[in-house]
Amino acid sequence: MDLFHKTIAKYFPDRILELDILVAICASFFIRDISQPMALFLLGNPSSGKSTLLEIIKELPVILWRDNLTSAALLSAAPNVAPEDQLLHQLEGKVLTIPEFAPLANNAQAKQIMPDFTRLLDGNAFVRHTGNGVIGTTEAQRFNMLGAMVRVSPKLWELFGNMGPRLVFLRLPDRQQSLDQTVTRLTKLSSKRSYTEKLEVARKIVLAFYENIAKFYPDGVTWNKEADDKETIQQIAKLAVLVTKMRAIMPKENRQYVGKPQIEDPTRIYMTLLGICKCVAFIRGRTHITEEELAIAYRIAIDSVPEERSGILLAMIGNDGTISTKEYAKIAGVSRGTVYARFDDMVRLGISGHAKKAGKTKQIETVTLKEEWLWLSEIC
Repeated sequence: MDLFHKTIAKYFPDRILELDILVAICASFFIRDISQPMALFLLGNPSSGKSTLLEIIKELPVILWRDNLTSAALLSAAPNVAPEDQLLHQLEGKVLTIPEFAPLANNAQAKQIMPDFTRLLDGNAFVRHTGNGVIGTTEAQRFNMLGAMVRVSPKLWELFGNMGPRLVFLRLPDRQQSLDQTVTRLTKLSSKRSYTEKLEVARKIVLAFYENIAKFYPDGVTWNKEADDKETIQQIAKLAVLVTKMRAIMPKENRQYVGKPQIEDPTRIYMTLLGICKCVAFIRGRTHITEEELAIAYRIAIDSVPEERSGILLAMIGNDGTISTKEYAKIAGVSRGTVYARFDDMVRLGISGHAKKAGKTKQIETVTLKEEWLWLSEIC
């Protein structure tokens, strides 16, 4: 793995951890104890590296690359379409990779496609009754799913929320460079390997690394649950609860809250976070989880909730567990009214509580992280 990291660090130094996670998910099929499908999407602005990361793993034998698809492509009752030509029958043992997922999620067929994937990501059989008879499969599919999009809109969050916590995300931050640093980076491009050459080298290294795993573990491995770090496992479970709370749908009527937040059971997200941590530990040479993997679960958990909520959480964590409306309005660049509304959401979700602190002339509204979540600051 040292050669793998050294090469990637040379050409794509700011995306090593993200690539580790993607390669680990691809290697999940070597772990016999993992059965639930995992779905992870990369989020980031254009040129943040989403496509590059997916292109690097594109040549792995488990990658099933699809630039676009329709609900009919997944499973069709048309008499002239053979079962082997249908996506459903190609998923077993593969990582379905969709480099531009946003058009698929936003198109008119989303309401049909997303429930279909919901069923599949549960690891269940998929059978459909049509006028031409029963089609599909009665056996669960073991597959994974990777995708990329710029951002998740509020409408998409609601759609994903209705699917339950089956999808997780990984945000790719923009490069924080000064003008001089950007100019230096750009001018070096002409004297170094081209992007295409670097991509090809990275692909070969990743493929060789994957093939080496296949060589040493042709029959896969059995997970050593007894050796898992128990405290880390408990913290991963807490992170799963955090994700389901912070991704909850807040029911409203006429702009007023009605009822309680719709919070899904955390079991699925827990199995996904645990599964990814197992995969990362495996490519690091272990068949048990240590505290090293907690940072992976934390990163994915934080990235898998709406930014307006994770932003407040991170602000509280970085400020001894509390943040004021004035402080957060400056950080987020939004109005105090917007901050009040977001703070209310965090309180309703059970993440924080309202408080006040003394100001120069009057008390200032704040939110304070609940005691049960204060341990998150120890991971940062």
